Amino acid sequence: MNKRWIPLMAIALLVAAMASAQLAGAPPQRGGRIGALLVQVLQPTPDQLATWKQLREAQTTAMKPLVQNAHDLRGQLDTALKATPPDPATVGKLTLSLRAARQAIRALADDSMAKFEATLTPEQKTKFEALQAAGKAFRGPHIMGGMGQR
Repeated sequence: MNKRWIPLMAIALLVAAMASAQLAGAPPQRGGRIGALLVQVLQPTPDQLATWKQLREAQTTAMKPLVQNAHDLRGQLDTALKATPPDPATVGKLTLSLRAARQAIRALADDSMAKFEATLTPEQKTKFEALQAAGKAFRGPHIMGGMGQR
């Protein structure tokens, strides 16, 4: 079997298990379908759920200014690109600033994810890694901001 199909099969099995079983507990607030899937598959303890909620709230609070900055930079870049002719130095500077803002957002998200993973048992980590691999297989390569960055 092709190795690319392994993550797809793993997620299919997890979704089938979720559909056939009762939800193991209330999904975390604002977790949506992903939160419900994590709760179903990982079956976290109440302490893990409380930690997860705290991490999400802290991440949301810390991310707001970063996201606003990235949004503002994107608006400035759009404006700079509409100028006739666009100033290459300005466009370059704004592009690099936007990339740095996106990297800061990704670093914050990765930090929160690492803190969440630290609360998991070895069995939960294995399941969590399978979910992550399956999610990456479904998303495929992501092109950021239409700029051809992979």
